[in-house]
Amino acid sequence: MRDEVQKHGTAIQKANEHKATVQEACKLFKNFLGAEAKFIKSLEDNTRACGVPADAIKQAKDGHTKASAVGKQVCDAAAQGPRPAGPSLSEALGAGPVMPESSRPAGAGPSTR
Repeated sequence: MRDEVQKHGTAIQKANEHKATVQEACKLFKNFLGAEAKFIKSLEDNTRACGVPADAIKQAKDGHTKASAVGKQVCDAAAQGPRPAGPSLSEALGAGPVMPESSRPAGAGPSTR
């Protein structure tokens, strides 16, 4: 079960690295949180048989609470749908990627006139 939790955690990390959509991230968080909840339940059910320290269960629950909060934020964002892309900073300022010839200081580079 621990390996299953780790597999889902790794999937979230990879999705973050390749800039996954919030909808994809929400699904991954739901899978991770489900696996983590099963793992914690197993720890609690087998505390005596496996000798699981109470601190380990508390740490797992604390981590799950934090992951649940992040997952909720991600899924709330996914529920809002895609947001329209706004203008870039240069578009908002009315400037293009290159300064016009007339506004370059003398000696600032070759002229294409």
